[in-house]
Amino acid sequence: MAEKEADKKSIWSQLWIYGIFAITIFMIYFTFGRPFEIEVAIYFQEVILIVLAIIGFIVFLLVSRKFNWLSTKPGQIMFLIAIGLLLWGIAESVWMGYEIAGEDPFPSIADVFYIAGYVPFALGLFLNIRTIKVKFKPAVLIIWLAISIAILLGILFVEVIPFLSEAPEFTTVITIIYPLADFVIIMLALVIILKFRAGDVAKPWAILLAGFILEALGDIWFTYADWMETYQPAYDIADLFFALGYIAMIASGLLFLWIYRSD
Repeated sequence: MAEKEADKKSIWSQLWIYGIFAITIFMIYFTFGRPFEIEVAIYFQEVILIVLAIIGFIVFLLVSRKFNWLSTKPGQIMFLIAIGLLLWGIAESVWMGYEIAGEDPFPSIADVFYIAGYVPFALGLFLNIRTIKVKFKPAVLIIWLAISIAILLGILFVEVIPFLSEAPEFTTVITIIYPLADFVIIMLALVIILKFRAGDVAKPWAILLAGFILEALGDIWFTYADWMETYQPAYDIADLFFALGYIAMIASGLLFLWIYRSD
């Protein structure tokens, strides 16, 4: 009986790994292979992004349930990450609504939900940092500070300062908020990785960090494509980054479920 249960768990682990791999390959093919007419591709792509965000939301809800929901710190952390993904899923839906209506979705109400999503993400990551009782060694702290300063300078010179040189507008403010929010999230996630450093628990956090980095790369690509008026509503590299970011987050949540499957 125990062997059958072990085999069943092994099959499920293989299925989700293959599933994540297949979705990743498909999104790369979709972006570069351009299998549909642009009008169809726009809506197909938006539906994919909405579905990925909602799957991520459901997966992290399941992880939160694994930790007894809000009655424990880990449950609260996973619930906050789930809420962040839900808000991003709503943002994707609103964005699609603007596309269907033939209106420019940036800036729009969609940005309210996108930006709001960073709040539970930041709270969840910060709560996890407070929960981990491991202190930084001086060398690790120096590494974190060096990486933080390098990324912040890169963001300032690449994404913030060029837009501040223009006349201040609402679009400019929204454009600047995204890289700064990405910076906060990535730095918080990096603290968690450096605190865990090794072990099974570090792996899903590393994948989650990769997801946030991919989302940040999508923001950077979109910002410049929109600025240069070269952004395409379908088959754009920015949307590939966004999709891969969601996929990484889903993989992170599934790995959490796998690691704590026997609890």
